[in-house]
Amino acid sequence: MEISDVKIATRLTLAFGVLALLIVVMGGASMLKAGAMEESHHKVVSQSYPTIVAVNKIKDEINIIERSSREALIMNNPADIKKELDLSAANRADVAEAWQKLQSQIVTENGRARCPKSMRRAARTAALMTSSWVW
Repeated sequence: MEISDVKIATRLTLAFGVLALLIVVMGGASMLKAGAMEESHHKVVSQSYPTIVAVNKIKDEINIIERSSREALIMNNPADIKKELDLSAANRADVAEAWQKLQSQIVTENGRARCPKSMRRAARTAALMTSSWVW
């Protein structure tokens, strides 16, 4: 029996049956991948995003410290200089606090190994400068 001997209605039924089978297979594959996507989304929301927020907070605070230090060097009025130095000291304390929070969020050894050395140095420097900044 050849395909040309089969009625058109039978051929159309078989073709639509194959299409329906393909749709079911694709739906099953997408359901399996949805679980993996949900797991990845959970990882990003619970681990990666808070870490990114903490790193950006540290970066912003360091920029404020840099601006305040620059302004303190440029200014002539002792009251303004003291205000800028006090702002720098407060922001250095915020950097140290944010760094401690960031370190507590990184729980894997691989994550701790990947922490940039510059961030560790910046936190140590900020802690030292908070306690020993003298003009």
